[in-house]
Amino acid sequence: MAKIFRHIGALFSLAIVLTAMSGDAPILSESQQRRMDRLLAGKAVEQPEMCIHAARALARDGLIVISDRVLLFRVSTNMIYRNDTQQQCDHMERSPFQPIISHDGSSICRGDTVTTDRGSCALGDFIPYRRVRPQ
Repeated sequence: MAKIFRHIGALFSLAIVLTAMSGDAPILSESQQRRMDRLLAGKAVEQPEMCIHAARALARDGLIVISDRVLLFRVSTNMIYRNDTQQQCDHMERSPFQPIISHDGSSICRGDTVTTDRGSCALGDFIPYRRVRPQ
């Protein structure tokens, strides 16, 4: 019986590792999800984009770290872009330092590098959330 439980435990551990490696949308804690929901409230999701204008996105208070895999770029009061990095960016959420985004030219694009004090990761697509205008 103990042997069966060891095999089940090993399979369960393997499932967790494979899920983490699958690249699916990141799992957020309740507090992270509440914070993101608050910031995106009243906004409708649009089609993902490959690049966004860097000056607005990286302006003061424009970059918001939600988790080690989720960034929000506030470009105006009406528009926020969500970016799920392509892999976990270690220590991004807990770091006392703002992540550094390396980019060429005037745009930030999918694949550009995010560097933290403990590593780096690549940006994913930019998912726009635009404020819904009352009709």
